[in-house]
Formats: sequence, structure tokens, C-alpha cells
Amino acid sequence: MTVLVGSNSSGKSSIMQAIQFMNGIVQSAASVHRNHQTWLSNNEDSYVTSIPVEKMIYSPSEDIYSIAHNGKLSRAAEDSIVLRMETDSGSKAEVNFSTTRERNLKATLSGKKLLTSIEEWSSHFTILSAGVSGISHSEQYKNEGILKKATLAGDANSVFRNVLYLLSRDNLKFSKFTNDLNTLYPDIELIVDFDEKTDTSIGVFLKEKIENGYRKFPVELAGTGLLQCIHILSYLNWFEPKIFILDEPDAHLNEYRQRKLADLLIEISSIRPELQMIVATHSPTLVDNFALNGAQVSWVINGEIRKYERGEEFTDIFNDLGALASIENVQNNNLRYLILTEDKNMIIYKRF
Repeated sequence: MTVLVGSNSSGKSSIMQAIQFMNGIVQSAASVHRNHQTWLSNNEDSYVTSIPVEKMIYSPSEDIYSIAHNGKLSRAAEDSIVLRMETDSGSKAEVNFSTTRERNLKATLSGKKLLTSIEEWSSHFTILSAGVSGISHSEQYKNEGILKKATLAGDANSVFRNVLYLLSRDNLKFSKFTNDLNTLYPDIELIVDFDEKTDTSIGVFLKEKIENGYRKFPVELAGTGLLQCIHILSYLNWFEPKIFILDEPDAHLNEYRQRKLADLLIEISSIRPELQMIVATHSPTLVDNFALNGAQVSWVINGEIRKYERGEEFTDIFNDLGALASIENVQNNNLRYLILTEDKNMIIYKRF
């Protein structure tokens, strides 16, 4: 597990978008390359293809030409985008991305062994979980092609129920999802109600254990923190990606629930060695929990990455996040005593 820590606009999301963008280019190129089957069967390690803009499965921006350095993607080599990926086993892949004279997109791809792993449409090599900020009151059924593009783009809000429906059709995956959800919310049961032959909208309900039995309510009435956890766990269990990218999973969660989520993700990571999780956060709670369990913590500041060794203190990181503001307030005042206590009754300390 890799944890990217940094304040707003530090570059965390750019790193994650680059990973997802490379995945999108590779899959888009494979789908339009006329001689792709021939390339797969020969000894050549690289190929070049042209991709119409409308055929791009994923882009970090609607205006794909603006994502190059200085907002100018062109035919010139100095304006091209170069993305590289390397696995622990030594497999490498590289994508050089520019434009053609006709303003189509030109991709030069090399590293056949890794490329073939990424380009398989059903493999879900990388999945981006950008979180939810609320969901619609209803959601119509979408085919898997539309669903794939939406999930690659990190558009969780529009396919929230569709992912849960697909998950519910696989008993083993849905059982794993339910167990994971109950680790965070032991009194919650999720129910999916949809018939492809007669229904147009997917019904998802939550059943909550209460003192006198149960209450059932539509999922859109749930708190955003619960929706966030459902979203993360549904993606993780349905897609089973090789690389799972979580952008600020702590959003909408209190400190207790953040710790529970961190513990669960660490447990899942330990039992699925083929899974690489990349988490971007500015939550000291998550940083602390992940670091204590052996995650690689990297500080992202002004687009640069500094790796922290295990046991190294995170003072600089927490200061960058503003988590040490209370200490600064203490240092800037002439205090005679600083008392740290868990007691709720503070009367006994008044004599100081």
C-alpha cells in the first residue's frame, strides 16, 4: 500500500490521474488499432496508432488537448505526454502521447508484456475511487460499456446503484462486500431490488437494526459517510482491480470511522497480494494508521515526492497539513503549564 500525503493543490490528484490516464490510453489504443491481433502474435514490442478523440475511454479533462504541459498538446516532441509504468517483477510499459496532423490523438506504446495485462477490457487493471458527494434520487440501468467508461472516469455518483446491482448478481463477491461493510457498519444490511425485464430504475435499500427490530429506507437517505464506504467497498469487491486508487477516502468520515476504514483496507491488502492500493489523503488519522501497519508513506509537496522510511516522524507532513496549528498556538503564548488530559471534568485543574 502506498499513501500519498499532501495539502490541497500539492499534486496528489495529478499522480492518480496520470495512472488512470495511462490505463485509458492503453485500452483505447488497443480498441482502435487495426492490426492489433497481428501485433499480439508477432515479436514486436511496440506499436503506433491514431485514436479519434471520441474513442478515448478516459481523459482527466473534457478538453484533452489542454492536459499537456502549458496546456498545449501538439505534434512536437517537446509537447508530448510520456507515461511510464513498472511492476515489482520488472515488467515495464511506456506511452508517448501527442497529436496527428488531423488533430487526432497519436499514441506510441511499448512494453508488450505489461501492455497486454492493462489493455484487457474486462481486467480492470486500475480503478479510480474519487468518492461520492451524494447520489441521485433514482438511477436507470446502464449497460456495462457505459458503466466501464463512468467508473474509469471516477464518476461514482452516476453509477452508484448500477455497480451494486452487478455486485448483487455475484453471490461470492456480494458476500465479501457484505462482510466488509458489516466490519464498518455492523447493524446495516444492503438490499438491491431490480428486474431487468420489467424495471427501469434500480432500487437499493438499507436495512438497519434498531432497538425494536429493523427499519428499511432508500439508500439516497443514508449519510454521506455511509455512502462513501459503500462506494469504496463495492468498487473493490466488484472490479477486483490490480491497482485501486482512492482519492481522499476519509472525506465525510469522522475519526473513528476513518480508523475502522484504514484497518479494513490494510486487512484486505494483506490477504490480496496482487492488489496495489494507492491512497491520497490529508488526514493525519489515516496517515498514522497506515504507517503503523507498514504502508509506504510519501509526502507530495509542489509536485515533488519524498518517501518516508518506516519509523520516521511525520512532523513536516503534519505541519504542511496544518495539523500542528494547536501546537503553534501554544508555542506563541507565554504559558506556564500545558495539561493534556482525557478527563471531562476540568475543575480539578482550575487551581493551576
